[in-house]
Amino acid sequence: SVALFYRYGPVQALNIGVAFAHTPAGPYRRLKEPLFPEQGEDPFVWRDRNGHWHMLFHGCRDPYRRNVGSWCVSFGGWQAQGPYCGRHAFSADLLNWHFSWTPAYTASVAFRDGLPE
Repeated sequence: SVALFYRYGPVQALNIGVAFAHTPAGPYRRLKEPLFPEQGEDPFVWRDRNGHWHMLFHGCRDPYRRNVGSWCVSFGGWQAQGPYCGRHAFSADLLNWHFSWTPAYTASVAFRDGLPE
């Protein structure tokens, strides 16, 4: 079986969906859209040695709504990334996902002496 994760929706409301097929050639059947209640795009999915699924993706909203200002800033409906834009989610069945409390990566780049390495 093959799972295809994809981005869909207008730029102001990007979401991640999933479709399944028996072979890579398809046909694919959409199973869940959206996969998360929050916005996201560019999913990278892998399975760990214990059989659990993980996803890294670009997002701009805090899934737990703790401190939304540190995750994104809204400008007339457009979202701009705050310092935390990388997300990590995990699942046992590819359909029910849980978010990590901490960001997977940030938008910050550290330079040594102010120059790129």
